[in-house]
Amino acid sequence: MKRNGSWIKQAIVLLLCIVFVGSVTPSAFGKERKNALPQPELSLYSSSAIVYDASNGRILYEKNKDEKRYPASLTKMMTVYAALQLEEDDNREIVLDEVMFRGLYEENASMAGFAVGETVRFKDLIYGAMLPSGAEACQALAIATKGSVEEFVAEMNRQAEQLGMTHTHFVNTSGLHDDDHYTSAGDMLLLLEAALQDELFLEAYGTDVFVTAGNEVHPYGVELSSTRLSELEALGIPEDFFEGSKTGFTTEAGKCLATSTWDDDVHLLYVGMLAEGDYYTHDHFADAYTALTYFKEHYENKVLYQKGDLIADLSIKDSLHRSAGTFYASEKIALYVPQSITAKQIKKSVEPLASLQAPYQKGDTLAKVAFTYEDLYLGEMALNAHQDIDAHPFLYILFSIWWWMSDSLVRLLVIAMIVYMLIWCLHRYRRKKRRRKNYRSALLYQRQKR
Repeated sequence: MKRNGSWIKQAIVLLLCIVFVGSVTPSAFGKERKNALPQPELSLYSSSAIVYDASNGRILYEKNKDEKRYPASLTKMMTVYAALQLEEDDNREIVLDEVMFRGLYEENASMAGFAVGETVRFKDLIYGAMLPSGAEACQALAIATKGSVEEFVAEMNRQAEQLGMTHTHFVNTSGLHDDDHYTSAGDMLLLLEAALQDELFLEAYGTDVFVTAGNEVHPYGVELSSTRLSELEALGIPEDFFEGSKTGFTTEAGKCLATSTWDDDVHLLYVGMLAEGDYYTHDHFADAYTALTYFKEHYENKVLYQKGDLIADLSIKDSLHRSAGTFYASEKIALYVPQSITAKQIKKSVEPLASLQAPYQKGDTLAKVAFTYEDLYLGEMALNAHQDIDAHPFLYILFSIWWWMSDSLVRLLVIAMIVYMLIWCLHRYRRKKRRRKNYRSALLYQRQKR
């Protein structure tokens, strides 16, 4: 009789397991970065240009983005970025020696105004490289972090490779012309996007005037100024239009610019290279203003999901983790598209993998949500596993039956039937036990009478 009792206990445990399935909180999701929107026709002076929607990871406009170009002082963005990866102490004191100035005056390189022998902070050198485009600040950063300019340039190329800058090769820290020192607008955009994630880079990038800490050579510090304000004033562009910028110019490179702006909550990045002109022309800023203004005037962020909206509910075969296939928006999800397109016109289609079958590891892509407008592909969003998903084939079948019976009334009836069966089995068991006891008692009584 122990076997029957064990069966009853197992049934109760299974019932409890079924009742509580689905109570796990769902996780968020990840995004894939693709875009195939038709781009506008813009009249730009720059031979290469690119506009990038950093909030959604989509190229909105490109012009010869992969063509070989000389970066001039846009190089200094990589110098600063690489130095920031190597040094954690912004206030580290660095003594400037003669090696840090070697060859720069002879090459007529732009200088920040530091002097041999003075002690400056690492932070001061960052601003010195970004605002007045100081070549001595760049060489000082190189030697202070890697011991030599040569070793630092190797680090610059290594960082470029990690960022996916496949059309880039550096030979110096400042951007002085060299036929073997080159990049592309698309590569410079990758660098700009990565560099803007660093707090100190962003601060220097967006600052117009900065005064370094005082020292024995410059008791009141060195005033470092960006040329951005004079460029904007000459063109009549509002001072707050651009978030920040880095410029570059050599005869071979032409006028170059890396900049960005915000359109409400959309972050727009721009890189333009090889604009015709000389040191005193402003066509690089004019191009950036033209391109970015176009998107601000003709595009809008269309909300596709509000926070908490259900995105997809996927059935994962052999898995007991019912909530593992359920995805809710952890934040507002929107696409930056032409104003003529409404949110309702954007079609959202969930496309699971060919076979959704456990097991999966956390982070594995389970499906994607594709966004389209008529025949236009607007982008897509990946749905990634937010937990490890183990496989339980047998129990999955039982649980699938329960999930199929999603109606609450049906579930109550099933529970009632199970409870009734358990009570009936228990009652029958007790009756059999009572009958056997009575039979044994009667048999014993008959034997005693004999």
